[in-house]
Amino acid sequence: MKRNRLATLICGLILSVMLATGITGWAQMDFPAYLAVNGNLYVWTADDGLAPLEACDTPDTRVIRLSASSDGRYLALNLVSETFFNEGGAPTPRGDLYWCDPINNVLKPLTQGNMNNTSTALRGTWSPDGTRLGWSEVNPDFETATIRIYDPATDEIITLVESTPLDYTCGMGPTPPEMSWSSSGIAVNYWISSADDVCLSEQIGVYVYDDTDGTRIADLPVGEIGDYTALNSVAWVIGAADRLLVSQQDTRYLVTLDGEVTSTTNGLEWVVADSNEPIRSIIPFEGSAVGVSPDGSAALTLIETNLYTVTNGQIDVIDLTTVEPEMNIRVGQDIAWAMLSQQVSAYARCSLVEPIFYGDDPARVMSGMGANNLRFAPFTGSDVLGEIPEGGEMEVLFRTHNCNDGIVWRYVAYEGVAGWTAESQGSTVYLERVSR
Repeated sequence: MKRNRLATLICGLILSVMLATGITGWAQMDFPAYLAVNGNLYVWTADDGLAPLEACDTPDTRVIRLSASSDGRYLALNLVSETFFNEGGAPTPRGDLYWCDPINNVLKPLTQGNMNNTSTALRGTWSPDGTRLGWSEVNPDFETATIRIYDPATDEIITLVESTPLDYTCGMGPTPPEMSWSSSGIAVNYWISSADDVCLSEQIGVYVYDDTDGTRIADLPVGEIGDYTALNSVAWVIGAADRLLVSQQDTRYLVTLDGEVTSTTNGLEWVVADSNEPIRSIIPFEGSAVGVSPDGSAALTLIETNLYTVTNGQIDVIDLTTVEPEMNIRVGQDIAWAMLSQQVSAYARCSLVEPIFYGDDPARVMSGMGANNLRFAPFTGSDVLGEIPEGGEMEVLFRTHNCNDGIVWRYVAYEGVAGWTAESQGSTVYLERVSR
């Protein structure tokens, strides 16, 4: 990360002694939110706001993804080189995985040599009790992956599963599967391609492994096979550790351990693991990354260069360019706070029409549609900042849209005021691109 402050790399006996003697100092307080902003680490609390996190820093690296243990005590960081982060490239690497104790400023590398490639999983996955950290990693044969587990109590890394199929590899090179961990075991998706065409799947589904001895306890074929038909995500359902939620393009599958499959085209929503409460009651809109405090009194969401904070129902916004003037919004944006999972939403797709690509062109309110409201946040109950009349042209500030209340929202500027306005709802379109 760009702050040139070398983190302390403490391993072996020193780390074991620290953990054994209980140098925590954290269990008695609510843990803060940790964020990756432009690949740099920050910490946020309702009292102190956003500030750089000086712990867990390594020179010449940036954070791609991070996750927190269930008690907020430890972090898992995926780090890539500063050079790649600034220059970009495809596919985006997953980096090397590190375990971090932010209280005692202890940073331990768990993988080596993967900094600028896709050989490690996109993020570390914590055991349900938060005591162990797991990940998948491409094997030296580049044809299979392995599953490894780190136990901070013993400071040992074990190989739980020596060989499991890779994730979707068409045009991306060898990529390890993502993991989800519950009391029922460790679930990983798999993609088995045709011998004649790497982009054509012959088998796709989910394997479930025992988290103590690595025995495969379930093979769950799920999803449509064929060209470019990978599974997008696999996660255990909160409150039902024997069911998995699997996404493939616009279809969601609920899969039981005995192989029963039901499907829906409804959307997904985030829920808090401890309470099984949808976060919509706390923060009524979402972004590229979301976080909720364990007690549900505060929430954060990242939308490009804006960080929206919700504290006891009060919504505020932080312009992240004030702390990171030159931001890369494609990667390096993430939030780690209370454990979140996803469930099938009661709502269908947010709009029946595809979002509009504006490029560098402005948008305009279409004739006959009436004025568009300009709101502080992208949901219908947010404060109205003003109106944009029919034919009114606006600058589209963010290239990404936001989907809430069945509406596609756009972050725009009209007559010097920045806010969110509706682009479409159902089959009705309110905005059009003004080609220059």
